[in-house]
Order: sequence, then structure tokens, then C-alpha cells
Amino acid sequence: MKLLHVVMGTAVLWGLVGQAFVVRAEPGEIEFHGHEEAEQNRLIDKPTLNSSPQRLVVIKGHKDSNLELWFELSYTTQAKQCQTQTLAGRVMGAPDTSQEVIDWLRVPAGQTEYSVRFFLDRYLPGRCNWRSLALFRTVFDAAQGARPDGKSTIVVFRPDGRQSTEVTWVCRRKPTQESRGKEAWLTCSTVGPFSPETTIMSDEGGQVEANFTFAPD
Repeated sequence: MKLLHVVMGTAVLWGLVGQAFVVRAEPGEIEFHGHEEAEQNRLIDKPTLNSSPQRLVVIKGHKDSNLELWFELSYTTQAKQCQTQTLAGRVMGAPDTSQEVIDWLRVPAGQTEYSVRFFLDRYLPGRCNWRSLALFRTVFDAAQGARPDGKSTIVVFRPDGRQSTEVTWVCRRKPTQESRGKEAWLTCSTVGPFSPETTIMSDEGGQVEANFTFAPD
């Protein structure tokens, strides 16, 4: 999945009066990178690592041992003068957009309890005002080889956000029409009604409890 698509998706996240909405990418061929930079990024605007980061977000919870989790934290430029576009985007007449880097963490299958953390101020703001934007998750069914559930937003970060939140996903294996039962999609949906307020976290840090389980057969 190209980061350019992610940039376009996260823009939707803020599209309606600053409210947070879940952005979901379609399942497909994706690879774990650890760190990735968007195609439109300019070398001159590359963010500088913060030597003493303080703003910590902890993601913890329990999951089915067959599930592998990928968490991604997106950092984007906020300064208008740092908006840019790829060469192909300019040819197509696409508007300039923020630059973006994403850091990844993986929770392997086999674990049932987990805890990972990101620093929201891992990068110095600099002239482009780099800031943490959103936390995403991707879920894999390692036992059955089911295709991943795609990418979904867990929370976005804002100065007026909450210090903690909790969410539970229930996952199901669904055979595809083409595979005739030999291969399945993994679909995961949240439990209970959706509330935008629960997806807005403080950019000072906090804790996210994220639990993943399988629906009963």
C-alpha cells in the first residue's frame, strides 16, 4: 500500500469540522516496513529526531494468539509552506498535500497479552511543524493465512483529546467468492456503537486499550 494513499485517506479524517472518523483501506498486498516516508516528501524537509522525547502513547490489551497486529503512527507536516506533491500528482493536477512519515510496530502471533509504545514527539517540529496525526492498525490471521483486515484508524491526536480510550474488535474469517473456501478474508469490527469522541486522543500522550478476539463459530 503506497503512503500516498494514506495521506489522501487521513485528509478525510479531518474533513468535517475537525471531527474524527474511521478511515479504512481495502485489504491487499502490504509489507511491514518499520519506517516509511511518503512519495511526495522533500529531502530538505526531512524531520529531525528528538533526542529527548516525552509524549508517550501506550497501546496495550489482549488478543487471540492466532492474530498478528501491526500498529502505525503517522506524523505529518502542518505548515502550509511545506505542502507538496509528487511529480505524477502535479501532472494530474492534484493539489499539494502534507508530507508524511510513518513508524510501525509489530505484535507477533503467539502472544495473548501485549504492550507497545510510540513517542508522539519523536520528531522535532522544525520549520514544517511535524506533528503526530493518527494511529492505525492492521490485523492478520496467522493460523489460517487469511488476508489482512486492511487498515483502520484507532485514534487521531489533538490538543483537546482524551488521555485514555478503549476499543474491542471482533474478527471473523470470510471465504472469498473466488477462492471457494480455500482462502479467506479477515474482517474485524468494533463492539458497540461508534462515538467520534472516543477516537480523539491528546497529543500529549496517554493510553489506548485495544483488544482483538474471534467471534464464536
